[in-house]
Amino acid sequence: MAGGNEQPTVRSLEERRFDEECRKARRDEKLRIAELRIRRLELKNRRGRTGELFSPLGVAAIAGLIGIIGSLVSGVQNRNIESEKQAATEKLERQKEQADLILKLAEQPDVKQRALNLLFFSEGGYLTLPAAYGDYLRGVAGLKAGDTVPAPSLTSYVQVPARHSTGLTRATQETMIELFGVPGELTSQCSEPTNDRLKRLLVSEDIGPFKIRAIRPVVDAVKLVMQDVKAENPDLYAAVGSAGALCIRKVRMFDRYSMHSWGTALDVVIAGRTPSFQPGVSQYGLLLLVPFFEKQGFVWDPSDGIHFEASEQILRQWSQEGKLD
Repeated sequence: MAGGNEQPTVRSLEERRFDEECRKARRDEKLRIAELRIRRLELKNRRGRTGELFSPLGVAAIAGLIGIIGSLVSGVQNRNIESEKQAATEKLERQKEQADLILKLAEQPDVKQRALNLLFFSEGGYLTLPAAYGDYLRGVAGLKAGDTVPAPSLTSYVQVPARHSTGLTRATQETMIELFGVPGELTSQCSEPTNDRLKRLLVSEDIGPFKIRAIRPVVDAVKLVMQDVKAENPDLYAAVGSAGALCIRKVRMFDRYSMHSWGTALDVVIAGRTPSFQPGVSQYGLLLLVPFFEKQGFVWDPSDGIHFEASEQILRQWSQEGKLD
């Protein structure tokens, strides 16, 4: 009987060992990616395109990044207990996000602003930098003892924090066709609607910081968003712009309609700058906008940080209220 129980145990151990090797390989790959990013920055510096990066302040940021990479290595090597594996995995993901954020902050050309950004995110718990750099960063930023670190610039990159559920979800393609019908021709480029119902709902209006062309309920909702932003954060209001709303086209690499096709989605930019998309990182100004849009029933897509769209729930509500007739 003992011999009969031994083989499954051996197989189980082999499977676990194989799974662990796969995890280690994936984390080693992340480490190599982080190292390649540093080398790429070094090459850019030699070519004169990031002259400030390897100043003492730039070195402080890179030192923090190297410390994170060291943690990645030790995290991979020291996971020996099954109960600690999940915590180690979460820690590694967190450290990778911090590495991405440090690299984005290091691209800030203004030395003082870069120091302020590093201090803000470090003191806010977004980053873990060596304590010895705190006084140095304060000196560069011109802060005295006891001075509060101001918020970063609206275009600075921040780590997207864990967020509570709002109960709002993205509408499905089936919902959109049920509520509106097919909007127009499914092509890779923006085209005009052929759907008469959609045509009657569309309006173009200047709502303050930008003009928008979308269906009437969306335009009215975005006007309320901008009114709230203007009242609570005038600097953010002054920086907000639009990268477009209505655009009948298919989603890139997929044969289905973009939510922009029904005029229910809006792309927003801060100070005219379209951010580079990285997992877990977004512009500070865009994060500040999220609760304003959620209040009006919109959902935000962190993977495409400029994209806000009317949720399934608000669309159903508008339909019940007759606003889509």
